[in-house]
Amino acid sequence: MGLFDYVKVNYPLPGLPEELRNCQFQTKSFDNPYLETYVIEAGGRLLHYETEATPENELPYPDAPIGSLNSICGIIRPKKEPECLSGFTGAVNFYMKHFEYIALYRKGRLLSIDRIQKEGW
Repeated sequence: MGLFDYVKVNYPLPGLPEELRNCQFQTKSFDNPYLETYVIEAGGRLLHYETEATPENELPYPDAPIGSLNSICGIIRPKKEPECLSGFTGAVNFYMKHFEYIALYRKGRLLSIDRIQKEGW
């Protein structure tokens, strides 16, 4: 299975029900996925939020026993300032539940987003 990154989409997606519009998708389209966040803005611009270690005083469960599930919750978080991927050329495949999409970019410009239909979905 391995790690993945998140994709938040503020761009209209064909066939996506209204109640799922604010959900995050998963992707393995980028090198070395590490739970980082990518955003496709309403205008199509692609942003990348790298992760950083959460300061110890901001951890959600600072007194959790070492090795427990709570001790690792929130240990990484997205950086506050994103990087605009203005030179990105390629495909971003992202998915959740029964919805899968592919966004095509050339030199940072969104060319298209299409839904991938799978049998049984």
